[in-house]
Amino acid sequence: MSDRLDELERAANRIRVLVCEDSKTDREVLVRLLIHNEGIEVVAVAERGEDVIPYLERFDPDIVTLDINLPGKSGIEVIDEVMAKHPIPILVISGQAGDPSVAMEALAAGAVEIIAKPEIDSDDGFEAQAVRLGDLLRTLSKVKVIRHLRARLGGFGKYSAIEKARVEAIEPAVASPKKIVGLAASTGGPQALKAVLAELGPDFPAPVLVVQHIAKGFTGGFVEWLQTATSPEVRLAQDGEPLRAGVVYVGPEDYHMIVRGGTVILKPPDPKDKHCPSADKLFASMASEVGSGAVCVILTGMGNDGASGAMQAKAKGALVIVQDELSSVVYGMPRAALESGAATYVVSLGRMADAIRAAVSTDTEQALPESR
Repeated sequence: MSDRLDELERAANRIRVLVCEDSKTDREVLVRLLIHNEGIEVVAVAERGEDVIPYLERFDPDIVTLDINLPGKSGIEVIDEVMAKHPIPILVISGQAGDPSVAMEALAAGAVEIIAKPEIDSDDGFEAQAVRLGDLLRTLSKVKVIRHLRARLGGFGKYSAIEKARVEAIEPAVASPKKIVGLAASTGGPQALKAVLAELGPDFPAPVLVVQHIAKGFTGGFVEWLQTATSPEVRLAQDGEPLRAGVVYVGPEDYHMIVRGGTVILKPPDPKDKHCPSADKLFASMASEVGSGAVCVILTGMGNDGASGAMQAKAKGALVIVQDELSSVVYGMPRAALESGAATYVVSLGRMADAIRAAVSTDTEQALPESR
């Protein structure tokens, strides 16, 4: 009986994957990496986007891995069709040589995450890449996706039906006016950041610093995509540049972004650092520089980056706002901040911009420390 129960438990925990990749070489590498993980089963392999819907109906996988550069029906078209007809978590796996803006379009269409194509001969090695990919698949396969049609396919509400959650309002009188805002996100972050920044608008009276965990090679495209999709000025942060109200600074790859003396400082990571850029390091620097004048915002994402730095900021009087579970694609980072006691408010995505605006002073030009 115990053997039977063990077998049933293993079956319940098994992750069934549909792979869609037109390159024979990349397809073989990906399948090898996946099946190297115990409990992960590749139930079908599609070479064309047209095969995905029929394979979903036939094999009933838990998650799809999808290239965005496909012959015939493109990866973006496949995502649109899947999210409209057979919603399921989609992990986009794209080469760094591809167009990063297309990758951002894939996330906007409903893909839950994007990573670069694995390279067996990279410094990481086969084992490390297989484990990392397996861990990612296990997490993403549990993401609850909703059926929707994008605007070009029929449209959905401003924040979708998910915004029916109760929101705790933040009144300006609750705390002293704030002078700088930090936003942290991971899985699901590009869509969430787009929604929040679009609502903040070009007249937002404070600088905004963004840490988004994203695959290497896509940060530049992510910045361009945000700039075309939102009204504030969005730029890739440069070392030593002064912070200006109404400008969004996105942390670059392979550098931690902190604030010091009213300027952006980029620092190389230590070998032991888990994330780079790190929300913990950004929030800690904000706490040190402006104390109670900081707003730390933690949006959807895996892991716990931001929780420790937010605790340091809160101890200095900063406001910490975390996204609620209902509107989060992955409730890892917000949950970690909430459970650590760092969160001041829990707010749904649809009210996040309102909450940030309510907390920030209308006159911050002289509030930031002068460069030194």
